[in-house]
Amino acid sequence: MKFVLGIGILTLSLPTLAQTKLSFEEAVNKAVSKIEEVQAKESELRSAELSRTQSQMRFLPDLSLSGTYSEVGEDLNQRTVLRSYGLRSEWNLFRFGGDYFNYKSNDAATTSLRWDLQSTKIDMEETISSKALDYIYAHLQTEISKKITEAQRVYFNVAEKRYSKGILSKQELDQITIDLKNAEARVTDAELAEVQAKEALKVYMPDTEVQTLWPWLNQLKKMNKKSIPFQVQNHPAWQMLSNKVEAAEYSRKSKFSAILPSLDFTLAYANQRGVITNDTWTPEWIGGITLTIPLFSRLENYTAYRISAESKMRSDLDLQRSQRDLEAQWKVSENDFRVQLDSAIIREQTLKISSNLYQDNLRRFQAGRSTANDLLNDQQRLYQSELLSLQGWKAAHTSYIKLCHALGQLVTECKL
Repeated sequence: MKFVLGIGILTLSLPTLAQTKLSFEEAVNKAVSKIEEVQAKESELRSAELSRTQSQMRFLPDLSLSGTYSEVGEDLNQRTVLRSYGLRSEWNLFRFGGDYFNYKSNDAATTSLRWDLQSTKIDMEETISSKALDYIYAHLQTEISKKITEAQRVYFNVAEKRYSKGILSKQELDQITIDLKNAEARVTDAELAEVQAKEALKVYMPDTEVQTLWPWLNQLKKMNKKSIPFQVQNHPAWQMLSNKVEAAEYSRKSKFSAILPSLDFTLAYANQRGVITNDTWTPEWIGGITLTIPLFSRLENYTAYRISAESKMRSDLDLQRSQRDLEAQWKVSENDFRVQLDSAIIREQTLKISSNLYQDNLRRFQAGRSTANDLLNDQQRLYQSELLSLQGWKAAHTSYIKLCHALGQLVTECKL
């Protein structure tokens, strides 16, 4: 019985363990690290690091071991046995920097992919953060709708009592009833929108729940108006393309080196035994330097060089366009953030005024000095002010995320 009870308790605790509520930043970071696009980029980076290591090994000599055993003769009982083994090493002495340029190209390509991974994390963080903010906004909107509806139910009960006593007219009671039904309908719509937003977020956070609070509300309120410096060279997208240009340039030089002669050193050790050596082991050393001059390779080396030169030109053009795009994106993001933040602060101030007016009219209504219609008008004004304030802070948070990303930083690393 105790065993069964223990299983039951464990089963009931599984949903709690599976649906862990994390802070906004923790939930987004967890989702970014697990998303397929980031994992694919990490795989590309690991492959590039292996290629770079392989290009480093080209500076070392080749070493191979070989051995032979053969029997020769017409008579199976009288055969000549030949045995041999040996070591052979080849080492390039001079190739006009071909191996060096190949390594530098792989090294720059690896660095480019490392920046590309960071850029991908930024893109995915923006997508996931947008979904998370949509869910937080939908949840808070539902809470506001429920709060307003609950208050209207209270006023409806008061209105019914006043109507039964002849203090309130039938028309005023009908107005309160209609407003209550409309408020209940808004709650239904808000709850549906919240469910949809939550399911959209689950695509990126299947086993995590995010706290339904604005993550940087206090931080944004305290932000000053000082200018934020921007350097395009610090942006991962620019760094990725810049290193891609460098990789293309070294690749072009490496391809050009393949057209030129190559100087190689060969050292071999052989030891054989057979009829030729009077059936004794005879070791020998062979060393030589080889100069290879390509004469005709069906234009393969030259064509590869020309293709790499065209690739370098395209990389240059991509970098130039990217720099203009990133600078324009920064200017737009900075201006949008300041406008949205100012608007959110003003909306919150308006909400406080609307709340005070509503509370004053509520006290007058409770004392019988105000009509239900006046109270409902103030309530509707308060509801609209709360929604506008909610929209303002959502826009401010969204623009803050875009500002950090335009700066080339993840939100968790953003220093503003």
